[in-house]
Amino acid sequence: SCDSWATGPGGVTCTATMAAIPPYTSYPLAIVTRTMYQSTEGSPLTTGQIVAAGGDVGTSLKHPSYHFSLSQGALPKGINLHKSGEFAGAARSAGTFSFTITVTDAAGNRVSQAYSLVVVAPGT
Repeated sequence: SCDSWATGPGGVTCTATMAAIPPYTSYPLAIVTRTMYQSTEGSPLTTGQIVAAGGDVGTSLKHPSYHFSLSQGALPKGINLHKSGEFAGAARSAGTFSFTITVTDAAGNRVSQAYSLVVVAPGT
């Protein structure tokens, strides 16, 4: 329904107030990225970001308030995990790396996912 009506050069305008008040909640918090793709030593990771969905996204649906962290294991030397879930850098050595990443939503809910990443030498 309209809160107010106005008549102008373009005709009659209805002004209504929407009741979409943050925080927004949807489905349970989940890490959507399930696997890490094989990467090459000296190059950025093939899987460039860990993605989450659901939970309490805070005050913005466009920019959810998720915080990612390394909770177990170790990333390859030269690789860093940003709190946004993005990886930066390049792996400095080949090998298999096991680690767990945890995402926390705006309400403090947490979900973790274990990963195994294979980094191969160039030309392999």
